[in-house]
Amino acid sequence: MTRWLSGALALLLVAAPLTAQVRGVPPQGRRAELMERIHDRFMDEIAERLGLDEGQRERVSTILRETMEERRDLAREGVVARQHFFAAVQDPATSTAELERLLEEMRELRRREFELAEAEDDALARVLTPRQHAELLLLRHRFNQHVRDVRGRMGRQGPPGPPDGPGWQDSGFPPLPRPGRR
Repeated sequence: MTRWLSGALALLLVAAPLTAQVRGVPPQGRRAELMERIHDRFMDEIAERLGLDEGQRERVSTILRETMEERRDLAREGVVARQHFFAAVQDPATSTAELERLLEEMRELRRREFELAEAEDDALARVLTPRQHAELLLLRHRFNQHVRDVRGRMGRQGPPGPPDGPGWQDSGFPPLPRPGRR
C-alpha cells in the first residue's frame, strides 16, 4: 500500500497536470480526483493501523477532509501575504505603518493556522483514543515528510522514479504496532 501511495503521490505532483491537459480535462479536476484517491488510501492505512471501526473511519475522514481544505485556503493566503511582506521589507520606501499592517496580517494568519490545528485536534480527540490520536499525528507527519521528500527530489532531478529515500513509513521513527500487537 505504501508503494501505491508513493506512486500516486508522484503522479499527482508531476503527471496529473500534464496528463489532464493532453486529455482536455482541466488540471484541477484531475488533481482533485487524484487527491481523493490518495485521501482514501491514506484513510485505509489509518483505519488499519489504528484499528478504527467504520464509524470512526468516516468521522476521522470528514475531520481531515474539512481541515485539509481550510489548511489549503490558509496556505494560499499565506503565500500571498508572505510575498507582499517580503517585497515590502526589501523596499526601503515602505512606510512604517505599512510594515506594521503587514506584520499584523502575518500574526493573524499564524493565529488562524493555530486555531485550525487546535480545532482539528479537539475534533479528533472526540473520536479517537489518546493512543490512536497520537499515532495518527505520527502517521500524518511521516506522510507529510514523504511529500516534502518527493517534492524536493522533483525540484532537483525532475519527476521521481520509485522512492529511493526515506518514505513516510521508514522516516526514522520506530514502527507503529499493528492493532492487537501492543
